[in-house]
Amino acid sequence: MTIIQHYYTSVEGKGFQTSEIDGNLDYDLIKEIERRGNYSAPRNLPTNPSDNELDLFPISYSFYKKEGKYIITHSKYIGKEFTGRFGNYFAHSLIFDTTSDIFNLSPIQLWDADFWVYRDGNEIQQILTFYPELNINSIKQFYSQRKEQISQFLVALNQFLQTKKRIIIVDSTENVAKMIYLASLFVPNSIFMEKISFTTYTVNPNFTNYSICGTTKDSEFNFSSDDYKEYNIFNFFEEKFPTQLNNKDFLPLFRLLDGNNVKNFEKYFEKFLKGFNNISDNSDLLMIHDISYVTVAKEVPEEIKTRIISYIDKNEFPSDEKTKRIFLKKKYYDIYEHIFFSDVKKTRR
Repeated sequence: MTIIQHYYTSVEGKGFQTSEIDGNLDYDLIKEIERRGNYSAPRNLPTNPSDNELDLFPISYSFYKKEGKYIITHSKYIGKEFTGRFGNYFAHSLIFDTTSDIFNLSPIQLWDADFWVYRDGNEIQQILTFYPELNINSIKQFYSQRKEQISQFLVALNQFLQTKKRIIIVDSTENVAKMIYLASLFVPNSIFMEKISFTTYTVNPNFTNYSICGTTKDSEFNFSSDDYKEYNIFNFFEEKFPTQLNNKDFLPLFRLLDGNNVKNFEKYFEKFLKGFNNISDNSDLLMIHDISYVTVAKEVPEEIKTRIISYIDKNEFPSDEKTKRIFLKKKYYDIYEHIFFSDVKKTRR
C-alpha cells in the first residue's frame, strides 16, 4: 500500500472528526486513529493561551500497530476552534505497511520532521522524502548527561519485551523522544516495529497501553507507590528511577544483533554504554540507520549501498567479507562493533 495520511481536528459545525483522508481504511481503524489522536492538555497550562503560549503545550507523538497497519500520529494543541472556544487540537497520522518505504525507518526518527501538518484547510500533500536529518551533537550531549538512566532505560525496554512491564517517562516530550531515539539506534528495527509502541505525551498513562509512555509532572497520573511497582517509571523531575533493574537483563536483547558470533556479552554491553562517545561524526550515526535499513528492506537503494561500501573502505574493513555479510546474510554487528566498541580512540578523518 502507499502511505495514507489522515487529519483529525474540530470541523466547523460538526465537532471533532476526520477532516481529510487520502486513502481507504476500515471504519474501525479510522475510529481507532481518531481515538489515539485525542489530546488533553497538562493541568498547569493556560486554559485560554495566547499564540506565544501555544508552544508550551507538549506534542503527543505516537506509534502503534493495529490490524496489520503501522500508524504514526503527531497531535498538537492549536488553541481555538471555529466558535472561538479554546480546546482545539490537530492530529496528523501516517498509516503504512511493510511495503512502504517508511517501514524501513524507526518511527521515532520522524519526530521532528518538517512535513507534519498543524492546521486544517489545505488538501493533503504528498510527502516526498522520509529520510531524517541527524543531529549527532545534540544526541551525544543528551547521552552524556544521562548515561546511567539511559542504561537503565534500555534494560527496562528489554524487560518489557519479556514481561510486558510498561515504561513511564516523566519529562519534556523532546527528552522523551530522545530517550526513545537512543534505544532505536541499536534495537533491530524488525523488533521495534513489531513489539514496541510509544507516545511522547499523554495526560494519564493509566488510560493508554503504549509500551513507552511520556507524561508531565503535573499530569493526572498518581505517582503512587503502587504505580512505581506496576511500571518502570523514570521521573526526571523528581529524579526517581527504577532500582531493581540489572544490566544482565539486557543481554537477551543484545544477542539479537548477532547472537551466534559474539562472546563475552557482559563485556560488550559495558563497552556499549561507555562507547557512545566513540561516534566521531554524522557518518557514524548515519551508518547505524543505513545498516538498520538493509536488515529489513526488500530492496536496498543504490545510494545506501554506495554509502555503506564507502564507509567499509574508509574504515579499512575487509571489503569482500563484510560486503557479503551485509548484503547476503544481512548481519551488521561488525559495524556496530566498530562504532561502539573500538578500544582505539577514533579521530576525525
